[in-house]
Amino acid sequence: MGRVTVGGTLRDSTGVHASPMRVLGSYAWVYLTSGSGWFQEAGRPRRRVRAGDLLLLFPEIPHAYGPDAGGRWDEIHAVFDGPVFDLWRARGLLVPEQPVRSLRPIRRWFLRFASVLAPALSPLERVVRLQEVLAQALASADRSRGPSRDTAWAARARALLEENPGSELYLSEVARALGMSEETFRKRFVRATGVSPWRYRLTRRTEIACRWLHEGGLSNKEIAARLGFSDEFHFSRCFKRITGRSPTQFRALVDRG
Repeated sequence: MGRVTVGGTLRDSTGVHASPMRVLGSYAWVYLTSGSGWFQEAGRPRRRVRAGDLLLLFPEIPHAYGPDAGGRWDEIHAVFDGPVFDLWRARGLLVPEQPVRSLRPIRRWFLRFASVLAPALSPLERVVRLQEVLAQALASADRSRGPSRDTAWAARARALLEENPGSELYLSEVARALGMSEETFRKRFVRATGVSPWRYRLTRRTEIACRWLHEGGLSNKEIAARLGFSDEFHFSRCFKRITGRSPTQFRALVDRG
């Protein structure tokens, strides 16, 4: 299906030199978390990039990027490959002509990309998590450019799935609100976003939990109850499935940071 071969964060990155340009045999993403600079591919003009921009690098396409002279930027990045991403490219989800996407707020997207690199994930879990986050990133960037008819539908579907995160949700009701059968809705949502409706909703609930854990003041049991999980243990299992860490481990990481 695919694999993530390299990943991590860099402070004061010097980027990749333009002479000669680098050519990868894999895909990669670089998300700028602070600073600004430039990005260029062979045969194309240099363009400005800044914190909150996602650089998508494609196999066999020469590229270079980095901060301005005397400047700096921080980043989180990963290198990945596999037939699933080749299929995404063939179907127009990964588009070489659109190598830079803007994703904000930066803190939220940093946490999403960092979850792909969580040490506790198995190789399979890591590539599945990458697909989820990358699909979310591509969909979010598409919305910011102005939605097409299909992305407008997906935005409506996401909004319905995000409503009342602490209450029980029936996919049949969401599908009916969108004027289609439950099975048609499920398939169309997967095509549009790369993840299932249930996985999307669980990811959004987990992001709320991350914010509450970061803010402090609520116990794991209280968060579980507010977000509609059956109990604290069910919440912990679902949270770890998305982030690679238990709520207690995430809270400890926040306290250290």
